[in-house]
Amino acid sequence: MQIWIHDKNMRKVCALNNNVPGMLPYSNSQWHPYLEYSTSTFDFTIPKIVNGKLHDDVKYIKDDMFVSFYYDNTYHVFYVSQLVENDTSFQVTCNNTNLELAQEQSVALKSNGAQNIAWYLEHLEILGFTNLEIGVNEVSDKTRTLEFEPQDTKLAQLHSLMSKFDAEFAFRTELNRDGTIKRFVIDIYQIPDENHHGIGKARGDVVLHYQNELKGVQVTSDKTQLFNAGVFTGADGVNLESVEFEEKNELGQVEFYSRRGSSYVFAPLSRERYPSTMNPNNADNWTRKDFQTEYKDVNSLKGYALRTIKQYAYPLLTYTVDVHSSFMENYKDINLGDTVKIINNNFRGGLALEARVTEMVVSFDMPLNNSVVFSNFRKIVNKPSDNLQQRIDEIAARALPYRVEITTTNGTAFKNGVGRSTVRPVLKQGDKTINATWRFVIDGAIKYVGMTYDMVASQITQPTALTVSAWVDNKEVASEEVTFLNVSDGRNGAKGDPGPKGDKGEQGPKGDRGNDGLPGKNGVGLKSTTITYGMSDSDTVMPTSWTSNPPILVKGKYLWTKTQWMYTDQSSETGYQKTYIPQNGSKGDDGLPGKDGVGLVNTTLRYAKSTDGVNKPSGSAVAALNDKYQPSRSVIDNLIMTGQRVRLEQGKTYILSAETNGSFTNQHTETVSSNNATIWIVNPSFSTWAVISDSNTANGTRYTHNRPTGDYEVRVNTYATDNSVWIKNIVFEDGTWSPDIPTVNPGEFLWTRTTWFYSDGTSEQGFSVAKMGEQGPKGDRGNDGIPGKNGIGIRNTSVLYGLSMAETVPPTAWYQNPPALVKGQWFWTKTVWTYTDNATETGYQKTYVARDGNDGNNGIAGKDGVGIRSTTITYAQGTSGTVAPTSGWISQVPNVPAGQYLWTKTVWSYTDNTNETGYSVSKIGEQGPQGVKGDTGAKGDRGEKGDRGLQGERGLTGPAGPQGLQGPKGDQGIPGVKGVDGKTQYTHIAYADTVSGSGFSQTDTNKAFIGMYQDFNTTDSRNPQDYRWSKWKGSDGRDGIPGKAGADGRTPYVHFAYSDSADGRTGFSLTQDGTKRFLGICTNFDKSNSTNPADYTWNDMTGSVSVGGENLIRNSAFPENLDNWGFWQTPQQNPNLSVSQHPYYYNSAKPLFLLKTSSSVPASTPRFSVKRNTDYSFNFQLFATENIKGVDIYFLGRKSSETGKNYTKAVRFKAHTGSPSVAGLTKWHLTFNSGECDEGYIRIDNTGTTNGSESLLFFTELDCYEGTTDRAWQASPKDLEGKLDSKADGVLTQDQINKLNELNSIVQAELKAKASIDTVNQWVKSYQDFLSTNQENKNKTEKALVEASQRIVKLQNDLGETSERWSFLDNYMRASNEGLTIGKNDGSNSVLVSDKRISMFSAGAEVMYIDKGVIHIENGIFSKSIQIGYYREEQDLIDPNRNVIKWVGGNY
Repeated sequence: MQIWIHDKNMRKVCALNNNVPGMLPYSNSQWHPYLEYSTSTFDFTIPKIVNGKLHDDVKYIKDDMFVSFYYDNTYHVFYVSQLVENDTSFQVTCNNTNLELAQEQSVALKSNGAQNIAWYLEHLEILGFTNLEIGVNEVSDKTRTLEFEPQDTKLAQLHSLMSKFDAEFAFRTELNRDGTIKRFVIDIYQIPDENHHGIGKARGDVVLHYQNELKGVQVTSDKTQLFNAGVFTGADGVNLESVEFEEKNELGQVEFYSRRGSSYVFAPLSRERYPSTMNPNNADNWTRKDFQTEYKDVNSLKGYALRTIKQYAYPLLTYTVDVHSSFMENYKDINLGDTVKIINNNFRGGLALEARVTEMVVSFDMPLNNSVVFSNFRKIVNKPSDNLQQRIDEIAARALPYRVEITTTNGTAFKNGVGRSTVRPVLKQGDKTINATWRFVIDGAIKYVGMTYDMVASQITQPTALTVSAWVDNKEVASEEVTFLNVSDGRNGAKGDPGPKGDKGEQGPKGDRGNDGLPGKNGVGLKSTTITYGMSDSDTVMPTSWTSNPPILVKGKYLWTKTQWMYTDQSSETGYQKTYIPQNGSKGDDGLPGKDGVGLVNTTLRYAKSTDGVNKPSGSAVAALNDKYQPSRSVIDNLIMTGQRVRLEQGKTYILSAETNGSFTNQHTETVSSNNATIWIVNPSFSTWAVISDSNTANGTRYTHNRPTGDYEVRVNTYATDNSVWIKNIVFEDGTWSPDIPTVNPGEFLWTRTTWFYSDGTSEQGFSVAKMGEQGPKGDRGNDGIPGKNGIGIRNTSVLYGLSMAETVPPTAWYQNPPALVKGQWFWTKTVWTYTDNATETGYQKTYVARDGNDGNNGIAGKDGVGIRSTTITYAQGTSGTVAPTSGWISQVPNVPAGQYLWTKTVWSYTDNTNETGYSVSKIGEQGPQGVKGDTGAKGDRGEKGDRGLQGERGLTGPAGPQGLQGPKGDQGIPGVKGVDGKTQYTHIAYADTVSGSGFSQTDTNKAFIGMYQDFNTTDSRNPQDYRWSKWKGSDGRDGIPGKAGADGRTPYVHFAYSDSADGRTGFSLTQDGTKRFLGICTNFDKSNSTNPADYTWNDMTGSVSVGGENLIRNSAFPENLDNWGFWQTPQQNPNLSVSQHPYYYNSAKPLFLLKTSSSVPASTPRFSVKRNTDYSFNFQLFATENIKGVDIYFLGRKSSETGKNYTKAVRFKAHTGSPSVAGLTKWHLTFNSGECDEGYIRIDNTGTTNGSESLLFFTELDCYEGTTDRAWQASPKDLEGKLDSKADGVLTQDQINKLNELNSIVQAELKAKASIDTVNQWVKSYQDFLSTNQENKNKTEKALVEASQRIVKLQNDLGETSERWSFLDNYMRASNEGLTIGKNDGSNSVLVSDKRISMFSAGAEVMYIDKGVIHIENGIFSKSIQIGYYREEQDLIDPNRNVIKWVGGNY
C-alpha cells in the first residue's frame, strides 16, 4: 500500500512505500473506518533515518500536510490532527476530512412547509460549507416539515437530519492526478428494510463458521426497552385510528396488528411470551409504551410504528463476534455496511445470523492486527463506538478557544518598592483546565519558563507589563498581559497646619517585641444571636414593639425582622430585614382558582476548600437524573430501573444527593412496608447490586466507589404498596463540594454553597467564602495570665420541617426532610443553633400553602399566585454596621479590612414584577485592646520574624479634565504642489600633485593628492576648484631624532566575560550560562582573566542586534520640537499635537508626543521614500486615557509622479477600540505593504472620547523600516547626521574629535591634523605652567604634563601637509602604499583597508578579511543568530545549551 503526502494546498509532494527501496517507509499503521458518520481515523509512524542517514523527504512531514491512499477503488483523504516528533520518527494521528464537520457550529432552521433532504442540506449550510455535492439519493422523493435548534456541531446536525428522513449516508472523495480534490460527494441511502439494503451489499458468498473464520460469539439479551403495545401519535394530532392492518409470520400467525378506531399497534406473540409482570394472569397484561413523533401523514407514522415495535417487541439481542485476522485476508473486498451470514452450532438449536459490518481495523504493514466488528442486522440503528465518539469529542473540544486566567497573591500595585506578588496562570478551554507550560515575558525578554513567577517590587522602576503565554505541544495557544506598578511616596512638603483627626489607619507591620504587657481580656467571639419581629406601616419607620415570635400579618404593612448579635466582650450589632405584606384589592366575583404559590421545599449545604477567594471551586456533576421516579408495582419491594447510567471510577469518592417525599436509608427491607427510599447501582452484567444511599442522601452522601471502573445503571426502590413514595433529582458530584466541612489550612478559603429547592421544581444557588486566618509568628513567652472563660461559638446547626394548621401554632411533629405539602396548611422550617456552651437558639420560618377556593360562578380570571422569579446576591464593603453602602455592590466577595463591615444584599424578584431587598452585615474583627499588665514572667524564647504588613490601597483617580468640542470631519483637502522629480547622484574623482589641484589629471593614480565631489551630472568636471583635495600618498620621511629603547615585546591576550548589567557588576561571570545578556571584552598582556568588571568593555548581545533596514521616520523619539510633523494634509500645523512629559515615560525625564481630541485632527509623520510592493514594519510605544474611543493607524502613499496629490493610496493597518493601555507604555508591532507607492507617511488618529471629556493619546519611539520582524527602536540615520553636524559646529575638543573619528570618516584626516595643532599648543601651555609652579603644586602639574605629552601628535611631514600617521593615547591611524590602517598602539587589534581586501587583525594574526565579495572568518562568535538563505540558526529560548534551525522564508 502506498500512502501519499500532500502539502497544505493538497498537491502531492512525496509518497510512503514499504516495498520500494529508497522511499520513506511507514509502520504501526491502523486505519479504522466506521459505518456511523461514514468516517474513519488513520494512525501510523514514519521513521526519519533511512539507510543510516536523514531521509530527504522528511522536510515534507509537517502538521499542515494531508494524507491519502487508494483502497477498494476509493480515495481516502485525511488531515493531521496530531504530529509528534522525536529524535528518530514521527507519530502521525489523522482524521478523515469529513470529521472537520465536528469542528463547526450548526445553525438553527425552521421550514415553512414540507421540503426534501437536498433543501435541508443546502439551508443548513452543510453543502456550502464543505463544497459538498449529492451523489446517490435514495430518499429524494421524501419530504418533511422539520425544525432544527442549534446543536453542538454540523456533524451532529447532519446525523439528526438523516435520522428524520430514515436514511444513512456515506462520503466519497475524488482526486485529480496532482492530488488536489476533484469532488467531495455525499451518497444518501434508505435505511435497511424489506426493499432496501442501505450502505454496502448483501454478501451471500460470505459465511463465517465457528472454529474456521469465527473465533466465537457472545449473545446478550436485553429486555429493558421491551414493549408489545404502542400508542403512536404524530404532529398536529395525527394518529392511526383510521388505519387497520396485520402482519403474519412464516407460520401464518398474526405477529403485529392494529384495528380501526384505535391508535394502538399490538404484538400478540410478544405478549404471550413476555406478559406484563404487573398483571401476568390478567387479560390486560400488555406492556405499553407511548411515542410522540413529528410525522404529519398517516402512512409515514404507520411505517415508523411498525419499525419500532418490530425492533422492541422481543428482547434486544446484541451479538459480539470475534473473528480471526485471516478473515480480512480471505475477503479483502469486504466493506462497511456489507451483510454476512454467521453459523455457530455451539448454541442450543444452533445459531444462524445475518450480521452487518459496522467497523473495520486495517493495518497495511501488520495484517495480523486486522479485525472487523459486526452488528445484528435487526438492530439497524447504529451507535458510534466509544473510540469514535472519543475522537469526535476531542475534535469538538479542540475547536473551543483557549483563555488564560491569572491570579496574584498580592495584587499588581506596590508601594515604596516593598513586597512581592506571585503570578499563577491557569489555561482554560471551555470549562476544562488544560495542562500547559508558561513563559513569562517582560519587554520582549523571556524572564522565566515555569508554572508561577514572582514580581518583586524593588525591581519595578516604571509600569511593567508582564506577558504570560501558554504553550501546549510546543505551540503558543493563548496569552494574557498584566501590568504591575510601584508607587513611591513623594518628598515631604512644608509642615502644614494641624488638620482634623483622621479615620483610623490601616494596621502597620509588626513592630519589635515590646515588654511583657498586662494579661489581655478574653478574645471576642459570638455569644448569642437574638431574632425578634415587629409590624410597621412603613419600611423606614421601625416597629414600636418587638416579639420573639412573628406577629399576625396585617396586609398593607411591613414585617420587620431584627437580628441582634451579642459578642463575648458585651458589645453587640443589629441588622434589619423588611418584607411588605400585600393588600387585597376590592372584592370582585369569584375567579378561577389561582395557581399555587412557590415555596421553599428543601435546602442543601455543600462545602469546599480552595486557595482562591475570588473564583469558586469548579466542582462538577458527574451525572444528573432530573426525572421523577415513582415505582408503581404495588408491592413492598417496589423498584424501577431508571435506564440511566453513570460512569464511576474505582477508588474515587462521589457525593450522592436526591429528593424524596419519604425517608432515605441504606437498608433494603423488602418485607416491611414503610415510606423508606433507597438508591442502587447495578453493573451491566447484573452481578453487582448495591445500595449507596443512606440517611444523609437528602443533604449529600459521601460514597467511595470500591468496585471496578465502569458504567452502572441507577435503580430506585420504595417500600410503600400504595405507590406514594417518589425519588427525583438524583445527582452524582465529583467530590469537590462535600456535605462535610473540610479541614482548611491557614491562608486557605472555605467556600459554602447553598442550594434552595422550590415547590415549582426550580432551584437557586448562593455562595459565601471565608478565609482561614494564617498562623501568626511565635511570640515571646509571657507571664501566666488569669484563666479566661471559654469562648462561645456555634457547634452545630440542625434544620427540621413540619406542617401546622396555623401560622402561630407550631407543628406537633418535625421531620428531617420536607413533608408532602397540604393546601391550606402552613409549612414551618425550624432552625436550631447549638453553641459550644451547650446553649441553644431556635428560629422559625413559615410559608402558607395556598388552597383552592370554593367553586363559584365563573368570574374574571384571578391573578397567578406570587412566587420568586429570581434571587440576586451582591456584596459591598462598608464603614457602618447599620447604614448599608450606597455604591460598590459586586457579585464577588471583596477583601474587607479589619474593623470594617461586609454587607450582603439579597434581592428577590417575584412573578408579579415586584421585588424585595434584604441585607445582612458582618464585621471584620479588629485587634483587641491592650490587656492589664501581668506579673513579670520568665524570659521566653525569641520569636520568629513577623510577616510583612498588608499592601496599601490604590489611590483615587484624579478628576477628569474639561470637555472639548469635537469638530466635524473635514472635506478632502486641496492637492498640494507637485514635488521635484527624483535625481540620481554621481561621485567624481580626480588626481593632482598639490593640495590646490596643480598637475590635475583624471586618470593618473600615481599623483600624491586625490580629489572628490558629488553632484547630479554624469560628466566629470575638469575644474580643480570643484574638487576637495586630500593627500593620499606620503613623501619620503627624513631621519628623525632617535627615540628611547622600546620595552620588551609582549604577547597581547583577549579575555571575555559575561554579566546581567551594562556595567558588568551584576551577575559577573567568566562563563556563559545561557542567561547572560551582556558580553565584556578585555585586551591586555596578562594571560590570566581579570575578575574586575571595570577592565572590560561591555556590549548588549541582544539590544545591539539590528533587524530590518533604517528607520524611515525623522524626529521619531525624544522630540525637542515638532519639526516635519503636522496635520495629515501637510504642511498645515497640527493644533492637537504637542511635546509633553508623563511619569509613565522615564518618570517624566524625557519628552514624548501628545495627541489630544480638541478637534478631530489626526497627526502625521514626515514623508519618506518606500519601495513598491514591499512589506514594512511600523513599531511605536503608546498609552492613553481611559475615555479614548480608539486609535487608528494609516499608511498614506503616492507614486513619485503624483506630487500634485497628497496621497493616492490609504491603508488602515490598525483599528483599535478603546484605550491601548491605561497602566503604562505598551508596544505595537504592525506591518503593511507599500503597494504601487514610491513615498508616503504614517497617519495616527485619536478617534475621539467616550464621555465628552478630552481624551489624551501619548506615543513615542516610532520606527518604520523594511521587513516584518520586530526589533527595538533605533534612530533615523538622518537624525544622527543632524546631531553630528551640530556637534561639529562647536569648538572641537579632543573627545569630540575622537567621536567624529568614529562617525564621519570623510573629514577624518583634516580633523586629526587640526587636533594635532591644538594638542601641541596644549602641551606648550602645560610646560609653561610646570616652570612657573611652586613646589607645593609640583606633583599636580607634573601629572598634567605627562598626560598632555602622551597626547602629542608626531608630525612626520612639513607643516601645512596632512599627517600620514596620527598617534593618540590608545589608538593610531596610518596611511601608506599598503593601504589605510586603524588600530591600537599596543598592536592587539587593527584594521587594514587596501585596494585588494579589507583585513582585521587580533593579537597580531589576521582573523577576518573581505575579498572578491566574500567574507572569510577564521573564528567567530554570533551571540544571537545567523541566517543563510531561507534558514536561520539561533539559540533556543527555552534551553540556551542548544541551538535550533528555523525556516524563515525570504525575511532577511
